[in-house]
Amino acid sequence: MWISYRLCTNSLPSSSKYGQIYKSPWIYSCNYKIRSRRIQLKPWGHKYGQIYKCSSRWFLPLSQPVRSQPVPSSVALPVMEKTQSSIKILETNQVSPQKPAIHNSFHLTCFDLIWIKFPPTERLFFYEFKASSTDETLNRLKHSLSLALSYYHPLAGHLTWTKNDSKPFIQCTSTDSVSLVVAESTADFEKLSSKGNIIKALELRNYAPSLHTSEESASIVSFQITFFPGCGFCIGIAAHHAILDARSTTMFMKSWAYLCQKIYQENEKCPILPPHLAPYSDRTVIKDPTGNLDMFYLDSWLNIAAKMNPGTNPRSLKVKEMGTVSEDLVRATFDLSREDISKIKEKIISKLDDYKDFHLSSFALTYAHAIVCFVKAKAIEGNAYVNSTFAADFRSRLVPPLPTNYFGNCIGSDKVRTVEAKDVVGEEGLLKVVKNISDSIKNLEKYEYFERAVEVFNSYSTALCSPLGIIGVAGSPKLEIYGVDFGCGKPKKVDIVSIDRGPSFSMAESRDKSGGIEIGLSFFHLLLPPSRRRITSTTLTKQSDIPPPLSPPPIPAPSDLNTRAGVLSRWTAWITADVQPESTTGDSGVVVSGSASSMVCVV
Repeated sequence: MWISYRLCTNSLPSSSKYGQIYKSPWIYSCNYKIRSRRIQLKPWGHKYGQIYKCSSRWFLPLSQPVRSQPVPSSVALPVMEKTQSSIKILETNQVSPQKPAIHNSFHLTCFDLIWIKFPPTERLFFYEFKASSTDETLNRLKHSLSLALSYYHPLAGHLTWTKNDSKPFIQCTSTDSVSLVVAESTADFEKLSSKGNIIKALELRNYAPSLHTSEESASIVSFQITFFPGCGFCIGIAAHHAILDARSTTMFMKSWAYLCQKIYQENEKCPILPPHLAPYSDRTVIKDPTGNLDMFYLDSWLNIAAKMNPGTNPRSLKVKEMGTVSEDLVRATFDLSREDISKIKEKIISKLDDYKDFHLSSFALTYAHAIVCFVKAKAIEGNAYVNSTFAADFRSRLVPPLPTNYFGNCIGSDKVRTVEAKDVVGEEGLLKVVKNISDSIKNLEKYEYFERAVEVFNSYSTALCSPLGIIGVAGSPKLEIYGVDFGCGKPKKVDIVSIDRGPSFSMAESRDKSGGIEIGLSFFHLLLPPSRRRITSTTLTKQSDIPPPLSPPPIPAPSDLNTRAGVLSRWTAWITADVQPESTTGDSGVVVSGSASSMVCVV
C-alpha cells in the first residue's frame, strides 16, 4: 500500500495551479480528508491533517491517490510556531578590539566573492563547566575576545557595498566592534550537548546569534554566550561566508581560546599568538591569471538575484533569513569509528581488481556512505538526479602556495557530480559514489581552479535548481575543531546549525581523537507508533524488507519529542531515544549497534 502526495510548486498558494503525484511508503501521520474538493489543512494536531515542508517544496499528504487537477488557490499553509523558549537574554554587548584598528579597507578576492550571496555559517560549541559563578567566566571570555579581535581587526569591521563602489569590500575604523549576546538557559544541557540524541532544530537555533545586515552593510561575525547554570555554557558564532571559510573561522576560535588560557591559567598579562594562529591577511597574494574571475562571480550572482527576486536591489547585502524552522525538523550527531570506516573500505576493495587509482580516504568513504544513506532514507528512486560536491582547501594547491594561516576564503571545488538514484541504491551504488568523489579529489590536486572556475560555477548553479538540490558537506575532519579549549577542556560537542537550510551534513574529527569521524544531520522526523520503534537496521538493507504502512498513529504532544518515533527520515536508520542495543549488520557490511551513537553505519 502506497501513500500518495501532491507536489506543489514553491509559490503555493498564490500562483500554484498544478501538482504531480509522488509516492512514498515512509510518511505516517494523522488522518487526512478531502472535503468538497477543497484540501482543508489545519495546523499541527487538528484532525484534518498537517503539511510537511521538504527541501524547497511542499508535500500535501492526502488520504487517497489523486490525478493531476487544479489545487485550490485558497489552500492555507499552516505556519509552525516556535515553541516557548527556555532561554533568557541577559545583556547585549558590543566588544571592541583592545587595540583600535587604523582606518583601513580590504578588498575581496574571487575566492571571497563566490560566497557573497550565501547565508552565514553558524556553529555552536558546548562546554561542560560547573562553575559556581558565571560572572567570572563571562568576564574572562569578554576580555580575551577583545584581545583576539586586536589580531583579527577585519572581523570587527563591516562588509560594505555602496552605490558608488563596483565591488563590496571590508571597511575597518577605530570605532569597530562585534555583537555579543549573553543569555541564560534552563534547557537540558546534557541532552543538547550529548551525541546520539535526536533534538528539535528549534531548540538549537536559540543558541545561534544573528548576523546584522542591511542593504549596504553587513557585520562579519557575531557571538552569543549562553550559560546553563551548574552545567556549562555554549558559544555560538555566526560568520559571513564571503569573508571567512571554515579554516579561518576555526583559526579565530582557537586564537580566542588560546589567549583566554594564557591570561587566566598561566597569568600572562600580554600573551602573543603563536605563528600558526597569527592571521595572514594580505589578500594581494592571490593572483587571478584570468583577471576577471571576481567580476564573473559577482555579475553571475547579481543576475541570479535579479531573476529570483525581481523588483528588489540585487546588490543588497541583507542576508535572507532562514525563516521559521519547522517543528518537524530534527538534528542528531553521531560517530563513525575507525573500524567502521575500515569495513566500508574493505567492502569497496572487494569489488575492485585494482583500487590504487581510487582515493579511499576517511573523508571520501564517509562522504560516499552518507550520500547513499541519504538517498535510501528519502526513498528516492528511478532517474532522479542525485547531485553532490564538496569544498577543498586551496591554500597549499595554489602556485605559489599561500601560508597555512592565510585569513579569508581560499576553498574551491570540482564540478558537481551527478548520479541517478537507481544507481546509488543499487548493488554498486557505494562504489559509484566513491568513484565520483575520488575523481573530484584527483581533479582538485591538478590545480586547475582558475581554468575550470566558470565550468564549476555553472554546474553548481544548475544543480542548485534541481528538485533535490546538492548534497553538500560542512566542516572537515582536518580542522580539529575539538581543539578549541578555553581552559575548561575541549568542547563536549560542536554543532554546525547552518546545515538546517538544505540537504547537507556536517563532518568533523571524533572528539576522542580515535581516528573516527563525527557526522551531524538535520532532517524532518516522521511519526511512527510505539510498536515500530524497535525495527533494526537490517530492515533497510533491501527494498523488499520495507514493512508496509500502518494505520495512522495518534499524534503525541509536540513538546515530547522522545515519545515520537524519532526517525530522522531513515537517515538515522530507525534509531530512537529508547531503542534497545542490538548488534546487527548494515548495508555497507558494517557491524553496528542499535544504540543511537552508531547511526550512520546502519542504513
